[in-house]
Amino acid sequence: MKMFRGYSQGQMFLLPPSLDEFVPENHETRIINDVVDTMDLSPLLARYEGGGAPACHPAMMLKVIIPACRQTGICQITFGGTR
Repeated sequence: MKMFRGYSQGQMFLLPPSLDEFVPENHETRIINDVVDTMDLSPLLARYEGGGAPACHPAMMLKVIIPACRQTGICQITFGGTR
């Protein structure tokens, strides 16, 4: 059976009371969050076989990986053979 660790962006913390307080209103992270939330992740979910300890949800991992790639330049895409 496929099992993922629970993850809720609306989870309340003691201080600050919400994750929304960490990210400015017009920050690119909010755009990435909205885009990932609208993506069809069924191909990723279908490949996951399960077993072992619960894994992190693919949506959460994409929301971490995409900004990290943008900041480091690791995930640059090449077009027409040039970088």
